[in-house]
Amino acid sequence: MTEQSRTITISLSPFLQVRLNARAAQRGASRSEYIRTLIERDLEAESLTAQVETRLGFLELGIDALLKHHPNSELRGVVHNTHRERSQRRLGQEIEG
Repeated sequence: MTEQSRTITISLSPFLQVRLNARAAQRGASRSEYIRTLIERDLEAESLTAQVETRLGFLELGIDALLKHHPNSELRGVVHNTHRERSQRRLGQEIEG
């Protein structure tokens, strides 16, 4: 632990403690090292997700602008409807799953 590190305490069930000990040993790490790695990965993934969502937003905006000026004036509506239907299906699957 570095000088700036702080100790935290968490409560785990005996079953979860056994699993944690086994997984840390499997990885050749202490429990603390293993838990730190999990936390770091989760926080990095959260940051990555935000970056991807931002970039997807820009892509959607660009595609929409291209569709708005496409010679086939109906294409934009078709794409929007398809996107809406897929989003609703995905949302329904997330709720069910």
